[in-house]
Order: sequence, then C-alpha cells, then structure tokens
Amino acid sequence: MATNVLDATAATGTGRRAPWKAPVGEPPYARPALLFLTMLAAVFYAWGITHSQYHTFYADAARSMTGSWKAFFYGSFDPANSITLDKSPGFLWPQALSARLLGFHPWTLTLPQVLEGVASMLVLYRLVHRWAGTHAALLAATAFLVTPVAVGLFRTSVEDPAFTLCLLLAAEATQRAARAGRLRPLLLAGVWVGAAFQRRCWRPGPSCPPSPWCTWSRPRSRCAAASPTSAWPPW
Repeated sequence: MATNVLDATAATGTGRRAPWKAPVGEPPYARPALLFLTMLAAVFYAWGITHSQYHTFYADAARSMTGSWKAFFYGSFDPANSITLDKSPGFLWPQALSARLLGFHPWTLTLPQVLEGVASMLVLYRLVHRWAGTHAALLAATAFLVTPVAVGLFRTSVEDPAFTLCLLLAAEATQRAARAGRLRPLLLAGVWVGAAFQRRCWRPGPSCPPSPWCTWSRPRSRCAAASPTSAWPPW
C-alpha cells in the first residue's frame, strides 16, 4: 500500500519540486533561464563595488545613523541629531542597516542597491509573467538587465534603486488587485507607494502605480485581460 501511495504521489506531481525545474505548464527552460538571469544580474550590479566611493553628503548621514537609533529614525546628518537630511530618511535606512551589520565601508553602502536591483528584475518578471506569459517575462527581464542605465544605477549609493523597486512592487500589487477584484492588494500597493515616497520625496505623479482604479471601475473579466499599464489616474 505504501508503494501505491508513493506511485500515486509521483504520478500526480504533488512532491516537492526542485527550484531549478520549471512549474507545470511552463517550458522546461523557464526556471533555469530565470536563475541564470538572476545570477547574471547579481554579477552585473555587484561588479567592482569594492571600488565604490562615499557620497559626499549622504555617506556622513548614513554613518551617523549607524551610531544612534534616534539619528536612524529621523535621518540626522550628525550624531548629535541637530541637523536632518534634505530628504525623507527612508532611502538611507537600507544603507545604514548594511553599514551597521557589516561595518562602514563604501561597498556596504552600495550593497543594498545591488540587492534592490536583483529584486527589481524578479518583480518585473513576475508582473509581466502574470500578464503576458513566460516568454514575454524573460524578454522583459533580459531587457531590464542589459539596459546600461540600470546597470549603472544599481551599483551606486543613491536612492533611485529603492524607489524603482517600490514602484514595481506597487504595480505588481495593483495588478493582483485588478485581476482578483480584491481590496487587500490595492491597499498593499498604497503601502509600496508610501515606501517609494520615503525613498524619493517627489511630487505624487511618479509614485502612482498604474491602473489603481481598474479594480473598481472595470468589470473583473475586463480587468483580468487589461494591461497593467493600460490607464493612469486622471491626475
């Protein structure tokens, strides 16, 4: 009987799948290709970070934030918490945490941007895969990977990588809300928009995820078929 149970489990495919094997219904090369792109992104973005340089202004603030949780919360430029930054402190939190854990070095301030770049590519793959399938998702991830400005962006100590990741997460959550007609993913998209605002305090326009009104203004069947960038809010 035990043999029959094992045979039935193997036949139905309910066993644990190896991480390098594609899910059922996808081409067998889909998951290996994604893993290859992920490793390639890590190499591209991390190449030469040991030769990184301190930012002339924000590196001092990150160092102050590593020595005091009060300075960490308020984004103080000096350890005495007498001067704050000209931006919201959220964009320096990953760098301050990295320096607090690994020591204050130029490469520890660059490492969070490397990880955010790899995560951005994976979120973009998931978003496009849900919308247009495996091949389109692989093409989008490849295009994102080989874009020169992206390679240069994710190996610097500026706030744009975290801003990019938060907006992609907001778009992905908005897409899930539009497809399922649920409120919780839409609220999560708002959380990611707020996190993006913390990373780069711009006007509200660039921080808006695409099609947030699709969940409520369109029938669910049309939302599921709509592009995640089909419409923007009227403002």
